Amino acid sequence: MVRGYWLKDDIQIDVSRSGHLDAILENPRLFGTTALEVEGAYLHHGEPMGYHGMARLEILRNAILDHDFILVEKHHFPAPYWLFEFADFSSSELAIRSFMWWADSLGLLRVSEDIELRGLADGHRSKEVYRNFLRERTLAV
Repeated sequence: MVRGYWLKDDIQIDVSRSGHLDAILENPRLFGTTALEVEGAYLHHGEPMGYHGMARLEILRNAILDHDFILVEKHHFPAPYWLFEFADFSSSELAIRSFMWWADSLGLLRVSEDIELRGLADGHRSKEVYRNFLRERTLAV
């Protein structure tokens, strides 16, 4: 099972059972869009509604870039790692760190697992072991 979340400010939406796109389809206003805009993206790309293609990527990217949401996914291939996609690292770091500590406290995120951070607007890219990320951030505070 892939674990997935949307994060923004004090909002944390668990989309592990449904998926990131389904959360947007269920509540488009929360993500700064409308059902009509979502349909338009699928029409523009010639894809059926809900298909995991270019329209989906566009819709998710808009939620991240235009509305400051952070996308979180746990992948299991080739080895377990957590992916965080956000617009700008400096404005997202606190929410990311808070989520990591929460996930760590529940045993969802292990100190030996990799985390990958991708900034879509600022170009931030890093991949490291969670233990190292945690240590760096603790020392920096």
